[in-house]
Amino acid sequence: MATRTKRRTLRTSYVTLSVVLLLPLLCCLLKGPDKEIEAKIRPLALGSRGNILDRSGVLLAYSTLKKDGAPGRIYPYDQLAREIIGNIDSTGHGTSGVELSMEEELAEGLDVSLTIESEVQIKAEELLALQMRRFKARFGFMAIMDTDSGEILALSSRKALSQKSSKLSPAQYDDELFHASLLLLPIRWMKQLNGYEGHEDEGNGASKNKMRSSWTKVGPDRQIWSPWNEEFLSVEDAPLIYPKDLIALGFGDGQDKLPLYIKGVLEPRFLATPLHILRGFNQLLTGRNDVSPILIKRDPQNRIKDTTALDKRGNNATTSLETLFSHFPVPALASVWWGQEKGQKRKRCEILALGFWPSRNPRLVFITAIKGAARDPLRRPGYLSKAKTVLSSAMEVPVGSVQMAFSKED
Repeated sequence: MATRTKRRTLRTSYVTLSVVLLLPLLCCLLKGPDKEIEAKIRPLALGSRGNILDRSGVLLAYSTLKKDGAPGRIYPYDQLAREIIGNIDSTGHGTSGVELSMEEELAEGLDVSLTIESEVQIKAEELLALQMRRFKARFGFMAIMDTDSGEILALSSRKALSQKSSKLSPAQYDDELFHASLLLLPIRWMKQLNGYEGHEDEGNGASKNKMRSSWTKVGPDRQIWSPWNEEFLSVEDAPLIYPKDLIALGFGDGQDKLPLYIKGVLEPRFLATPLHILRGFNQLLTGRNDVSPILIKRDPQNRIKDTTALDKRGNNATTSLETLFSHFPVPALASVWWGQEKGQKRKRCEILALGFWPSRNPRLVFITAIKGAARDPLRRPGYLSKAKTVLSSAMEVPVGSVQMAFSKED
């Protein structure tokens, strides 16, 4: 009897020991590898297609081979920055994003480094999702750009799957146009600083002693967040004042056609993509016209700063503009446009916010652009200012220091 009990005890001990030994393996099989570890450890190059990395070398996409021998692609962070990264088809060729635009390089096994920083990208996507849900919007966009190089540290573009659904999915960021009128406000102000049309009042609604921003109603369906008063915002401009300025900011189709109908700073037909607006804002702020948004750094060593394009008026004007906005909480400028969208019974609004960080000698510029919002942002102004949390994170990134653009597999 004692022998039988002893055998049972030994058998139970063996079973318990086996369970203890196999438990970690079972957990690993059920849970899968940790995405953070998976992204930072370079996998064996099972496929011939090159990797896609962020500016710090974190893996955002790499190749593998499926069980049937077909090419596969692993995205460790799932949907993170997928509107930038893109996708491949069943044959292993890029169909969108960087996977498509850099098809030749990736197909040859070359790595591609993006300018985005994965940690900043995560925070930008979280904030944009929060804003879209709070405003009940159908489309949202956010981007943070280095003022000096044009490198995009974060870019998120999302659309709601349906009006009633809270789920968001990556969207093409150049499919939506927004009112670009905010750019014309600092242009007008800078013209007046330089005595344009006899205006000698340097403040004119934004004196140095009272530099406070506020929401101002400028029409039945429009509000502007700016340091300028209602009198400044409501002045109508003479026809064809701004074409030259807009062309200098890069607007137009190359034949000066787009800006020619601009008559006033609140012209409702002046539309552009969010990245185009961000580029124009950066030029107004810094005076540099040689900076364009980039997502891929081809030559990390080529960082010659060209300031030859700046004239005396530009330098003076941009310095004054930075001073004007230097004490404001983000955003520096914002607008709300209400209108009837196609297929909608009630009016929905477009929200655009522009800003920079830090307040002195800005290193970063940002834009938030939201379409089809059902809720009034004036009742929730704090959600636009939450961009400060993403900007402070982006400030910790060494700008202009992408370590690897392309490298050949050994």
